Amino acid sequence: MILFERWKKTAIHNKALVLTGFLVAFGTLFYAGAAVFQYCLMKDTAKAAAEQTKILIGEMQNQTKAMQDAANATMNTVKVAERNIKSTQEQFRLDQRAWISITKANFREPLDAKKKAVIDFVVKNSGKTPALHLRGSYETWYQHLGTASLKVGKTISGEIAYGPGDEKVTFIGWDEPLLQAQIDLMQSGQEILFIEIKFIYFDIYNSKIPHHTCTCFFYDSKAAINGALSLCETGCSYMD
Repeated sequence: MILFERWKKTAIHNKALVLTGFLVAFGTLFYAGAAVFQYCLMKDTAKAAAEQTKILIGEMQNQTKAMQDAANATMNTVKVAERNIKSTQEQFRLDQRAWISITKANFREPLDAKKKAVIDFVVKNSGKTPALHLRGSYETWYQHLGTASLKVGKTISGEIAYGPGDEKVTFIGWDEPLLQAQIDLMQSGQEILFIEIKFIYFDIYNSKIPHHTCTCFFYDSKAAINGALSLCETGCSYMD
């Protein structure tokens, strides 16, 4: 009551000052409350945005991983396809390429100290395409009572081509007739003649990588029929 009486006695300009101060204080509190509310709202919004961003980043990472996995799977599929294509091409080439073999060898005539010895042998291309730039060589040596002599090597003249299925007789000739004493040793089985025949050639699919054929024969008079040579149990015998 006293406060009310005092307020009635207060001058109008003082009352205005009081009311103004009250309004300013109220406004300050209002704006402070609004600022706090806005801060809390922004904080919640930022937190929600951060959570949403985190979710989006996780989804993007999952999508990126899925895309990478798909790319890796595609790459693996391509690699498998490339290997299959190469394997198919290699199988086709192996089936179609030239294959040179030496099928048999024999003395052309009975051994005679008055004649130069000649060995005929058959070279065959069992492949389906030509063999190109065929070049040959051979080595001969003797084995006397288990002891081998030095090998003597020579080239087979010519650089020729063999068509598919071609089978040709080629020969090797001695420069001089064999001595009768050596013929006697061979005929008695005390001395055995060995010969390795080698060929190098190319197929039509690759002019840089050569192929090789090597076959070993020996002459055993006890087993020979019409001067035929036998295949060696050891020694070179391969085709690539």
